[in-house]
Amino acid sequence: LLCGFVVCHALAPWVAFAMVNLLGWHGDDRVGFFIITCMSPTLASGVVIAAQAGGDRTLALMLTVVLTLAGVLCIPFNLRWVLGAEVALNPLELLGKLSLTVLLPGVIGQTFRWRLPATVKRHGTLLKQLPIFFLGVTVLISISQQADAIMHLTWRRVLELAIPSLTVHYALLGVAWFGGGWLKLGFRQRRAVAIVASQKTLPVAVAVWAGAFAKDFPLALVPCIVFHLAQIYGDGLIANWWAKREPLPETAEAVADKQANAARLPGLE
Repeated sequence: LLCGFVVCHALAPWVAFAMVNLLGWHGDDRVGFFIITCMSPTLASGVVIAAQAGGDRTLALMLTVVLTLAGVLCIPFNLRWVLGAEVALNPLELLGKLSLTVLLPGVIGQTFRWRLPATVKRHGTLLKQLPIFFLGVTVLISISQQADAIMHLTWRRVLELAIPSLTVHYALLGVAWFGGGWLKLGFRQRRAVAIVASQKTLPVAVAVWAGAFAKDFPLALVPCIVFHLAQIYGDGLIANWWAKREPLPETAEAVADKQANAARLPGLE
């Protein structure tokens, strides 16, 4: 939890601040990049991708909930210092947005998974697609006024935003991974911490943008969307690679030999 907090809420704004100043971004790009990098972790994608990568699913979910709650205090503070200006964000209002867009859907989904495992197994594909559908609808409603500008984005423009986004994201993922090793976490725990702590939630970023920045920075949502999509596709590739490197389970004969050797040489166990 400490490693995840440091990466998500303490280190992420500093890395983003360095990247934005290195590139000399101003206006909507600067504000949008700071908004997304100051957010809490994603819920659905972070937990799902961590599990696909062979990470500890329970730890991934616990990290997401705890870091989301910590974001109530950290997000307004981080936005104030990276932007160098007062940000009109009410912590109680932010808590309500986090609860409605992140925590409540997650609790409902996990409860459904635990209480009705047979239904989840039977309709697993549909249930995985529903959160993506509702997330897409939420985002589309929020960006409807900027739809024309977003639809006319060029590939060059997308790459100009995606490359810095991936650089910041994987810098955070690397710190979380090596930090987990320094803390002597197991490889499943390290994978969960690395993926969850480095990802940033889009629905809350949309809510923060709509409530405090939409009027003055109408296109600040573009960097948020690019960052989110880049991290999802990038982490999906890493999850598949990590899953292929999953250690094979020991055979019954190998386990029996190990137990026999341990009984003969207890001091070497």
